[in-house]
Amino acid sequence: MGIFSRLFGAKKQVSFAKAEAHIMDMWDAEIDKETTEAAKNADEAKIKQLIEVFDTSFDAGSLASDTLAKIGEPAVPFLIEALKEKEGYKFAWASVALEKMGRKARAAIPVLRQIANDPTQKENRRREALESIEKIR
Repeated sequence: MGIFSRLFGAKKQVSFAKAEAHIMDMWDAEIDKETTEAAKNADEAKIKQLIEVFDTSFDAGSLASDTLAKIGEPAVPFLIEALKEKEGYKFAWASVALEKMGRKARAAIPVLRQIANDPTQKENRRREALESIEKIR
């Protein structure tokens, strides 16, 4: 029995795109469940560990960012510190997590504003800081 038959039943005709979308929906639901569970049990050590994951791989950074966004306000001070990192991907993933939190992350706006107005920062970093401010407000 092939993958399409197992997912949709032997009698249905299903396109590859529909099957792929179904698999991605199942994957997204599982990831959401895992990140929500991890967020429930987060303490300071776990938050710091998640921030360190930002520099490992794209997928790991994305999952860590999602989890930190679900943790919410307790993670904000640590994400603010991550914004100050000049090397690696901590700034980018911290920005994503803060943006997902929305208004809960308003404490990060002064630091983001400082980065946006700092002429010694790279242009893309300054632009991303401005975009993050808009999404947090």
